[in-house]
Amino acid sequence: MAGGVWYNPLVSWLLRSPLRWAMDSSTLLLTCIGRKSGRAYTFPVSYAQTGDRIRLITAQHKTWWKNLEVNTTVTLWLRGQARTGRAVVTPLDRAGRVAAMLEVYPGLLRRLAEQQAATAVVIAIHLDPPTRPG
Repeated sequence: MAGGVWYNPLVSWLLRSPLRWAMDSSTLLLTCIGRKSGRAYTFPVSYAQTGDRIRLITAQHKTWWKNLEVNTTVTLWLRGQARTGRAVVTPLDRAGRVAAMLEVYPGLLRRLAEQQAATAVVIAIHLDPPTRPG
């Protein structure tokens, strides 16, 4: 979390800037509403996208994912555009979590993915159709 003090604001700024190309193919901004506080929280997270599905990974000890345990509406800043979608924590067996980790972090060694899968939480976001200006 200590890295988040400077890292999250820096990455958030970068993803909203003209320099976003440096990160936006692997990192997006996720905004969700706290289930207890009702506050909006926005933070960067790594992702993989297949069609209209986004997949995210986090560790169980982090608590933000608990806001997504039910089919929850979220807002994303994805490749320079605001998008909405429905997020849900996806229960997967260990092999499924390993596969998801390798999808989100393609350079990750399989051995490390297998170690980290024990405490990984996988979130699926199904994107709403893009809104057209007008």
